Amino acid sequence: MPDDKARQITVPRGPYKLRVKDAERGISQLKTDEQGNQKGNNPMITLDLEIIDAAPVQVKNPETGEVEAIDINGLEVRQWVTLTEKALGPANTIKASLGMDKATKETLTTEDSGLYMGKVGYAILEGKQRNIKDASGANIINPHTNKPVTVPELKLVMWLSPS
Repeated sequence: MPDDKARQITVPRGPYKLRVKDAERGISQLKTDEQGNQKGNNPMITLDLEIIDAAPVQVKNPETGEVEAIDINGLEVRQWVTLTEKALGPANTIKASLGMDKATKETLTTEDSGLYMGKVGYAILEGKQRNIKDASGANIINPHTNKPVTVPELKLVMWLSPS
């Protein structure tokens, strides 16, 4: 489990080794776009991944100016694997990175989430600062600084395939 300092930094963009910590089968949320078209409501597997075997990230302390090494192992990122014929290519990219056999259009919809547990692969991750919004969707402003309140967010940019 990462310490609080790891949760507060912006992780540098780069390749990281990830392990599937949890995998759960479900249905994607149904959404309607501006044209009234509905998307979603598809079978999927939600993967909770954790960074493993990463070198410490060097971060300059703004108060002291000293550089300190922050252990980011254990930081988590979430990825969704859509289980439809249309998403077969992206699903197989994830599976290849995790060292799993490719799915076919016949086997994809019955995919067992348990098969993903403990699998290890590589992906490019990127840390960014995300503005915190209020119930209306407006940025929450820190009254001391008059700047938006932000939190670090970790995103999976792309999976790295062994081939």
